[in-house]
Amino acid sequence: MSSKLNTVQKFCPKVTSVIDAKRSLIIDVIHKDALSSARKKHGECAMAEACKRKYKLDGVVIARSTAYLIKGNVATRYRVPPSVSREITSFDRGGGFEIGTYKLTKIRAIKIRKKLPSKTVKPSPSKFKHITTNIRSTLN
Repeated sequence: MSSKLNTVQKFCPKVTSVIDAKRSLIIDVIHKDALSSARKKHGECAMAEACKRKYKLDGVVIARSTAYLIKGNVATRYRVPPSVSREITSFDRGGGFEIGTYKLTKIRAIKIRKKLPSKTVKPSPSKFKHITTNIRSTLN
């Protein structure tokens, strides 16, 4: 069983398969979606409520970088753009989810590039990594 499927089944146990979206979706978040939503809940935020309302879905799992829209026993995976990710962060911290039109984008295929041999390998300096707190947990 794939890790994507295991992740989705934590929230929606009836899901039996996960597919990648072939096209992007435009979602309108309205005032009603923001009012009927719950903070730090993957399936109950304003974006999740808007998706359920527009597409009559059985379930939705929205994280900061990935969204799964569930119809029947199939979950379709989308990429969450930075604009939605910022709204999720604001919403989970007690601010609002701004009413407006947002886009969940299709998953792009990963291209594998050949690695060119280097003459000398310098150790890379450790990169600073900021961890955002006080928002919903990650899916993995």
